[in-house]
Amino acid sequence: MVPSCGQTNLTLQTLCKLGPRLMTHFENKWCLITGASAGIGAAYARAFAEEGANLILVARREERLNSLAVELQTSHGVKTVVRAVDLLADGQPQQLIEELSNEGLQVDILINNAGFGMWSRCEHTNPNQVDNMLQLNINVLALLTYAYLPGMLSRKSGTIINVASRAAFQPVVYMPAYAASKAFVLSFSEALWAETRGRGVHVMAVCPGVVNTEFIELADMPTRLSSIALNRDDVVKATMSGLRRKRPSIVVGIIPSILTFLNRFLPRTLLARMSMNFMRPDADAEE
Repeated sequence: MVPSCGQTNLTLQTLCKLGPRLMTHFENKWCLITGASAGIGAAYARAFAEEGANLILVARREERLNSLAVELQTSHGVKTVVRAVDLLADGQPQQLIEELSNEGLQVDILINNAGFGMWSRCEHTNPNQVDNMLQLNINVLALLTYAYLPGMLSRKSGTIINVASRAAFQPVVYMPAYAASKAFVLSFSEALWAETRGRGVHVMAVCPGVVNTEFIELADMPTRLSSIALNRDDVVKATMSGLRRKRPSIVVGIIPSILTFLNRFLPRTLLARMSMNFMRPDADAEE
């Protein structure tokens, strides 16, 4: 059973304060979330379960997915489907699409959350890692979007959330390919927002600053950045607000929003040099 606004769930209370609930739009819809086993993906799963959506949870770590599925079934009475898939493995994204279609699962909400980043000096960067990152952050995201968007348009109903980054708005030293991949996600999403506007489908890019998840450690980013990291629940709250307002993209966080606004007036050469100072190694920051 989906809880009401009068209940004490903190996340739901916050959503209720934003205005009319989205549940009438998402209830009993199927929501596919990539990268759902942890971090922002798991937070999205909990939020959409609260909205009454059934969930298709996709990630590599099956044990975590199963645990999350049981939690959501128990807490909210929603249906869940778990798919332990490595989206970087040859043919796996297409196989996932075909399997879900064969099972009659209609994807009404797509959350392209899977992705990764890598912090490194250019001379130490592994080109194969870069290739994998671009494949997941760009190609898999585009493939899933184009796989499910036509059906949404034909039904005149659907939602696509593409997780980008505040880094999408500028060059970022030590993470140039990552920032560029998120610039693709932002531009791609905003263009599709315009193309699908008024046709019952909403496409939106979500651009958070640094978020307190496994991402910081896995990307080998400077550890001091965790002190300014956003909470993943803040990302979800901002997303729900953006969906309600039909925004093409949102920037999450007060400081990231201010920096993004200032980006409009600063030379990109200056932005690149500023990012070098901000992203410098911990050892350099201590000097």
